[in-house]
Amino acid sequence: MRVFLIRHARPLIEPGVCYGRLDVEADAAETQAAARRLAGLLAAQGGAGSEDGGGCDVGDAASGSALRIVASPARRCRPLADGVAAALGVTARYDERLLEKSFGDWEGRRWNDIDAALIDAWAADLEHFVPPAGTGADGDHQPGESVAALRARVLACAAGFGVPSAAGDSATAKTGDLAIVSHAGVMRVLLGQWLGLPLAAWSTLKLDFGTLTRVDFVADATHGGAGAGVSARKAVLHTLNG
Repeated sequence: MRVFLIRHARPLIEPGVCYGRLDVEADAAETQAAARRLAGLLAAQGGAGSEDGGGCDVGDAASGSALRIVASPARRCRPLADGVAAALGVTARYDERLLEKSFGDWEGRRWNDIDAALIDAWAADLEHFVPPAGTGADGDHQPGESVAALRARVLACAAGFGVPSAAGDSATAKTGDLAIVSHAGVMRVLLGQWLGLPLAAWSTLKLDFGTLTRVDFVADATHGGAGAGVSARKAVLHTLNG
């Protein structure tokens, strides 16, 4: 099984502003260009659709080598997912579990205007710190979210598509490829989990806008012990920012 992690194009927001769950659009021209380029890359790697042109949803049985596309429903992700899907003759699906981490009250504020003591508290516990709750643009309550909570929901989503949760997981990966169109935070926690990276390594991974990162899940012949006879899956980073 191969998983292609795709980051949205450059968002239309001023530099230095905190945005996570904030639903900002991406540059339309850059999105269109990225969709064309990424569809070409996927097609060249055999990530084309099934013969009938249909996509596979989470609950569907694996269907040959058909590419499944699932994306964050955020406005900066949907047009890219739709563009890639249309070019490859498949259907993109959307899952709210692939939304970016919620920064609560920090959303839409300049990083320099956020209480420095809170930023320090976050730096001291990157995994479990929860930003204070705030009010979203629509007036709704917007709770903050920890990285641990982000990881839990993102991994649950990926597992629904048959992706093993970690290196050495004995879960059986589904046949066929999966493309996930999402955000940097989502991609980082997935890569950290799958590749067994320490927090200091995965939290600083540079993931460029409109690029593709490929991870291959292959049988791990070294698996043994109580699980002997069960094919474990090993995650191998194939491409970063392709």
